[in-house]
Amino acid sequence: KQWYQRRVAITAGISVWGKSGRVKVCNKDHLDFIRGSQPEMFVCLADVVPATVSPKRADKSCWRTINWITESLTYISDNPGFTSKPLAMLPGSGHRQLMLKAASILSERGVAGYVVERATLPEGWSGLVNDVVSLLPQDKPVFFMGARSPKELVTALRCGCHFVDSSCTLTYSDCGRALLSSARSPEVKPVPVVPTVDFGPALATGVPNQEVAPKKEKSTDCDSALIPLL
Repeated sequence: KQWYQRRVAITAGISVWGKSGRVKVCNKDHLDFIRGSQPEMFVCLADVVPATVSPKRADKSCWRTINWITESLTYISDNPGFTSKPLAMLPGSGHRQLMLKAASILSERGVAGYVVERATLPEGWSGLVNDVVSLLPQDKPVFFMGARSPKELVTALRCGCHFVDSSCTLTYSDCGRALLSSARSPEVKPVPVVPTVDFGPALATGVPNQEVAPKKEKSTDCDSALIPLL
């Protein structure tokens, strides 16, 4: 057997918070729910742990996630009515060798795309993400989840990720801007304006509408750079 082909009990799963406290969700429960709700895309069940865990725990989360993804693909092939496209979470919890090994294995799986979770990465993660993304098929999207600042959003895009997800974009979108990049960070260069959708005068020109512009705060020493909001 391969390194990741370890036996996972059929009842194995993850714990999530529900209305009555912590609820156990196994892979079949997750897939049954997806089959019923029929979203366009979904993330396969993953054992997500932070980068601070031990190598042994990171290894466990890695092979559990790969096995669940394999089981999900088998479930989809056995159910012709299952139309949602699966996305694979890249496990490894910031441990370089584990993440590269997992990316190499998952690049051969028939998933629709991949997800990189910021919470599982250590500080200074740009080089690691760049190397991991380089191992993935170039014709499939990579989602970067949980960026903590505009700088991380831009960094993720420059590392090869195609989509970013973070609530920090809402503040900037409210005043007519998609992203703000710090002028003090030499590694983050201004992103050129590439308007692809007409969002109105605020986004088309990069100047916020007067009626929605927020009150002027203290100087943040930032230059604004507009990019398409993905």
